[in-house]
Amino acid sequence: MRTFAIIVLLLVLVVVAVLLFNTFTLKNLQPKNIQQARLFSDTSALNRLSKGLQFQTISHENEQLDTAAFLEFHRFLEQSYPLVHSKLKKENHGLSLLFHWEGQDKQLDPVLLMAHQDVVPPAGEWEKEAFSGEIHNGYVYGRGTLDDKGALLAILEAVESLLKENFQPKRSIYFAFGHDEELGGNDGNQKMAELLKSRGIMFDFVLDEGGTIIHNIMPGLKAPVAVIGIAEKGYVSIELSIATDGGHSSMPPPKTAIGLLSDAIAELQKHPFPAKISGATEQMFRFTAPEMSFPMKIVFANYKLLKPVITSQMKKTESTNASIRTTMAPTIFDAGTKENVLPMKARAVINLRTLPGDTLPYILDYISKTINNPAIKLRVLPDQIEASEVSDTQNEAFRDISQSVAEVFPHAVVSPYLMLATTDSKHYRHISKNIYRFNPWDLQKEDLKRIHGNNERISTKNYMEAITFYRLVLEKN
Repeated sequence: MRTFAIIVLLLVLVVVAVLLFNTFTLKNLQPKNIQQARLFSDTSALNRLSKGLQFQTISHENEQLDTAAFLEFHRFLEQSYPLVHSKLKKENHGLSLLFHWEGQDKQLDPVLLMAHQDVVPPAGEWEKEAFSGEIHNGYVYGRGTLDDKGALLAILEAVESLLKENFQPKRSIYFAFGHDEELGGNDGNQKMAELLKSRGIMFDFVLDEGGTIIHNIMPGLKAPVAVIGIAEKGYVSIELSIATDGGHSSMPPPKTAIGLLSDAIAELQKHPFPAKISGATEQMFRFTAPEMSFPMKIVFANYKLLKPVITSQMKKTESTNASIRTTMAPTIFDAGTKENVLPMKARAVINLRTLPGDTLPYILDYISKTINNPAIKLRVLPDQIEASEVSDTQNEAFRDISQSVAEVFPHAVVSPYLMLATTDSKHYRHISKNIYRFNPWDLQKEDLKRIHGNNERISTKNYMEAITFYRLVLEKN
């Protein structure tokens, strides 16, 4: 018995030693030699933002775009940013805009900065009118401040100011401003990406909307985290259907078509896809763990050993749970036409947001085995988006973006992460291996609800910080 106790004690000591070794040998991955940037100071930019937000460039589902609103917005851009329009090559692709800023060295692969003109319709009650662009108490209010017209205008402010200084980038820079991102980008960035591919262009990196600077999101980390998307989840919907004999409701079988399909959905929700700490989420742990306080520093420094502990905590909230597994959400259930008639058919749709690496054959096999009912047929619906590849965090592009973030927001911890939604950058995967997704917005968690919600706004200080960030990114290229 004593020997057994000694063996157990030795094992415990070994485990503790490994945990502490992994913790104290963590490598700091934050940008080095940071000098805080001087903020952009031309406050007339706030008035241009206010005016730009007043154009109702709305993307409605199943409704025609208001072409006049977009054309008026284009005229406003021409008047507000004359050097951009006179010194850069501009192409109109439908209502989308493509600019080309020629670099000094044509041998270098160009880069692409993206933002979109369109916004979603206003929702709920607003403190200030949704398209007023009103500046009040240090904030600019309006649909599109955060998603994504604010970024588009901040980029143009940065370019215009650099042109005034006769700056020319080392490599060529393209700017793609789509008009239908909220509808998938099929008429905007998809067509521009196909055109650029036909011209033989490969981008060194792409920077689109995505992560922001968020406060109070990581346990053991008091500092806000600037999350840069290095991958995004995929999208697929799968139809489940079953056919039965039907009949009169007075003589029902043990399980009707509705009951059988409900059982299948219940099994799927009871048995979610396995949790994985890999790819972008693993990179996030590597970047943030060195900045954490104890005891969380020990936990995240040993995420491989303590995976069950971490995943059990992460599954408790929807956003963190979605970052570690392919998610399944039943969104449609269709069966029955009359209250006393047993339905002969039942149909449901499951929407999945897929992790990078989870292939469609693997997903179908997992669903089929989980349901375990050959009578239920599976059909993959047409609209599919594969999960992206994971972009590099060791290259010059990521370092430049990270450095620019740190120079403007020195209080923030910079980290890669997995984007749960998809962006227009998906259309450029075939012409760039490195796609990064980040908006320089400094937000509290409750501010995230303003995106596609009501009272969307940006602080006047943060808008000037955003212009500074884009200037730095451009100057480094």
